[in-house]
Amino acid sequence: MESRVQELEKKVAYLEKQLNLLQDIIFNQKKTSLPNDRSINSDETIDVRKFRKAFESLSKDSKEIPIHLIRKKLNWKDSFFDKMLQDLLDKDNIVLHRGDISTLNIRNLSDSFIDASGETFVNLSWKE
Repeated sequence: MESRVQELEKKVAYLEKQLNLLQDIIFNQKKTSLPNDRSINSDETIDVRKFRKAFESLSKDSKEIPIHLIRKKLNWKDSFFDKMLQDLLDKDNIVLHRGDISTLNIRNLSDSFIDASGETFVNLSWKE
């Protein structure tokens, strides 16, 4: 019985660490969210094309693509990726989808998108 209690205590400690990490990620993304009045300038048009190309390369079988996969494929700084994503959203080029965050590991969840109001979005689709 004692070893079972110790095993459960270890699991609880692990889950508490994961929860703290996730809370830190969410807090930091909220702090660095960009205001809605930021927009892509003409010099960044090529980056919009890169974003679209990354989306299309991942969208072979689906119209909704996990944001963390696009982020990984582009390998941009988080702040730049988030700005680009927010700008595409503001210009009504994409749609963000919430999805089931319980299926994501901590890394993939942190590589999703959290908007200024704290909502987590897992997937995105391109408007036709």
